[in-house]
Amino acid sequence: MAHSTSSFESKTLEQWKELVTSSLRGKDWSSLTTATPEMITIEPLYTELTKEQEDQILKLQQVWVAEGVKAIEPGTQVDLDTREWHKRGADAVTELVAFLLEAHNKVEAGTTPEKVAFSLDTQFFMEIAKLRAARVLWNAFLHARKLDIVPLKVVAETSLRSYSLYDPMVNLLRSANSAFSAVLGGANEVAVYPFDQLTGETELSKRLAANILEIIEHETFVSAVQDPAAGAYAIESLTDQLAEKAWTVFSELSEKTQQQQNEWLQLQSTNSFEVQLKAVAKRKQALIGTTVYANPADAVAVVSQDNGYKRLAEPFEELRASLQPLSEKVAIVQAGDYKASKPRVDFCKGILSTFGWDAAVISPAQMSNYAYVVIAGTDEDISNVVGNIIDSTQYIDIAGKHPDFENFQSKGVNGTIHLGQSLLEKGTELCSNLLAKEDAQ
Repeated sequence: MAHSTSSFESKTLEQWKELVTSSLRGKDWSSLTTATPEMITIEPLYTELTKEQEDQILKLQQVWVAEGVKAIEPGTQVDLDTREWHKRGADAVTELVAFLLEAHNKVEAGTTPEKVAFSLDTQFFMEIAKLRAARVLWNAFLHARKLDIVPLKVVAETSLRSYSLYDPMVNLLRSANSAFSAVLGGANEVAVYPFDQLTGETELSKRLAANILEIIEHETFVSAVQDPAAGAYAIESLTDQLAEKAWTVFSELSEKTQQQQNEWLQLQSTNSFEVQLKAVAKRKQALIGTTVYANPADAVAVVSQDNGYKRLAEPFEELRASLQPLSEKVAIVQAGDYKASKPRVDFCKGILSTFGWDAAVISPAQMSNYAYVVIAGTDEDISNVVGNIIDSTQYIDIAGKHPDFENFQSKGVNGTIHLGQSLLEKGTELCSNLLAKEDAQ
């Protein structure tokens, strides 16, 4: 028997928040929000569209090219190209500003461009919104310049920014993610990099890259729909925020010289990359196979072509190359019984694996056999193990932020491994200290 949805009682946003807070067992609602490099907060729940967003959907249809998605090779030449800024680390807002500035400068020079290229990373919803915002901004730009409305053709290229040398098959998932967001965002042409682009593509990787778009098209049929993301509150909200931020910056920069514009774009790209790298280093943003679920047994090939990209995984790969030879001299000391110590032991094992270390789990009595040890267990059990240390020559860390850490330093404890710590800073610290000891021996 069919039921009308009108029979369900409507719920307010506050009631939904109360339900979520209850499900989180007391955690604050804000713990589910995500801050982005664009200074936009992605909310866990969005409500109905505003009138402005509904108008935006109608305007988008005016500059949408109604045709199927075409597969192309990376590096295709276009009128407007934001890919170079993406390679330097630019976020979505910076790329959109670059798009508008280049369009402005070309119109000033007497030409009207019609085709733009964007690189798309793995931030799925943000990348969909970026392409949609480009069309909103194109519409606004043409109106501001009193030019005829010309549909914008968008070329999307999967990004190498998140590609890694370790666990390279994950790159296949990354490129599929980017390609799908490109199609949902309304790209007319899509180029997909092979998963082994960094080390040299093969016939297999090229075929898999070509098949990604085929699967998306023929299994989902999204390319047969004009603006498939239209009406999705979250994406509409992100589209609106990106367009507003980019237009505000563009309005200020359009009055400046091209040199000043380029200086701003370069500074923003550099700063954005640093923000992203910091998030990866603290594992707020995961790089599977590199900073999360790293496999110490993975061998790595040499980079043969990075296409000029600043990659997020690169600093971790360099650090791992320096530290991996010390793997057999690294161990985790199980303080206390197995069950109580396991959470911190597993956490430390995951952290050390990002340095290429398959750390052995040992008893306190075996500590002297290793150059570097991490004592892991409950705070009480860690205190007991540290209290029994006598004249240790090893480099010793403890797991977690222990309240007695300062007192432990007199017993030879050097530092900690804890949640929210920068892997790059910790790895650099270990690299300088452990390698110095190796050289001294």
